Amino acid sequence: MSFLILLAALALQDNPFPDGDPKPAIEAAKKKAAAENRRVLVVWGSNESEDSLAVAAMLKKDKRVARLVLYEYDVVFADMRRMEPGKPRIAIIPLLDILDAEGKQLAGAPKPADAEAMIDLLKMHQAPPWKAQDVLDAAKKRAAAEKKRVLLTFGAPW
Repeated sequence: MSFLILLAALALQDNPFPDGDPKPAIEAAKKKAAAENRRVLVVWGSNESEDSLAVAAMLKKDKRVARLVLYEYDVVFADMRRMEPGKPRIAIIPLLDILDAEGKQLAGAPKPADAEAMIDLLKMHQAPPWKAQDVLDAAKKRAAAEKKRVLLTFGAPW
């Protein structure tokens, strides 16, 4: 099984922009982002575009960018040919969309010039941190209404 996962991962390195409708992946990312107080980064591009592949590589290989993405964003690579109806088709690719958990577009931008510009863009739109006490109070209130208990866990992305 792990061998198949490794093969799939290697295949995605060469073709990060999958064929097919990106809507299910975007919806899943929005759901995860809502639960974890994150943003969604949709990278519209093409496997035939050197700029698109360079952005995909930057998100994974530049340590500073990759760390910020790991902590703050759920990334969806979407083939530009599958762009949503009604959304303008722009000749500039890749195109980056930053969405909040409800799907509202916070930013739309062409490829940043370098890693520093990417970091600035991502930091500018990251989700404001939740206050732990507010999260705990909301969980207690919901648990009381549903006659359940609260399980408090601590975690980190590393």
